[in-house]
Amino acid sequence: QKNSDIDILEKEISAFQSELDSLGQQKSSLNKSLKELDLTRKKLNADIAVTQKKIDKTNLEIQSLSSDIGKKENSIGNNMKSIALGIRNTDEFEEQSMLTTLLSEDDFSVIWDDLDNLSTIRDNLRENVIELKKVKGELEGTKEETVSAKNKLTMLKSKLADQHKIIVEN
Repeated sequence: QKNSDIDILEKEISAFQSELDSLGQQKSSLNKSLKELDLTRKKLNADIAVTQKKIDKTNLEIQSLSSDIGKKENSIGNNMKSIALGIRNTDEFEEQSMLTTLLSEDDFSVIWDDLDNLSTIRDNLRENVIELKKVKGELEGTKEETVSAKNKLTMLKSKLADQHKIIVEN
């Protein structure tokens, strides 16, 4: 009888030990789950911080691009004024016939200076037109970069909102 009671108690002890081991594993699982949740929360916060930094960086890029656009537009305006002045100067000189010019001056060196000045004006005019085309091309590129940066900013803000939503839901 005693042996059977001992066997029954040893079986109960073994069952309790199994339950205790199971509880120990459950405790480990719970601790593991808590650590996973904590790490996930930290990762989400880090993701939010990275996204916010990207948003800040993109905002600075947009500001810089906007400044570049303003400078290029001013440069285009200055080139347009310079071109207009060059055209007016050329037009004024060409309004006078060559014969009138030759007869109006006593000294041929003045005439040659005028012709040289006309040539210089035309060269400057060509250079201004070339510069104007270059700056307009750069302006178009800068505007495209700005649109791209604004699209990126929109995407980052959407991502940030999604990340905040995930944190709120968890």
